[in-house]
Amino acid sequence: MLRLGFFPAFLGLSSNAVLIAADSDDIKSLYGAISRLSEAPAESLAIHEIAQVSRKHSVRLFVTAKQPISSNTASSIYYWVLPEPARIAAVEMLVPLTKGSACHQYFDLAPDSASLVVSVGEYDAKWWQRIDD
Repeated sequence: MLRLGFFPAFLGLSSNAVLIAADSDDIKSLYGAISRLSEAPAESLAIHEIAQVSRKHSVRLFVTAKQPISSNTASSIYYWVLPEPARIAAVEMLVPLTKGSACHQYFDLAPDSASLVVSVGEYDAKWWQRIDD
């Protein structure tokens, strides 16, 4: 199951983080969905609709091939903008996450007030329950 949340100054990062935590099968599904964006570049993928979103650290995350037109976005909405060839590079960076037991990758988001952390095997259900209690 994909889990999603927003965390200010996450683990000592210099910026805030949007965290996607998953297992290796979830990552395969994620990069499959991202790969399909090339078929319909005007579409976006709403990660928050396919993930369990933290109750206390909620966020909405869209994967899109184009930079959002509106610069007036709410603080809890982020875009993972992946035009070609950035989409291909992102998928290539996600593939190793399907082979590791505990690993992560960082990606840029828009607006740039947060970074995306995609993690496998580092944040389990007990961790999410603790941060939501």
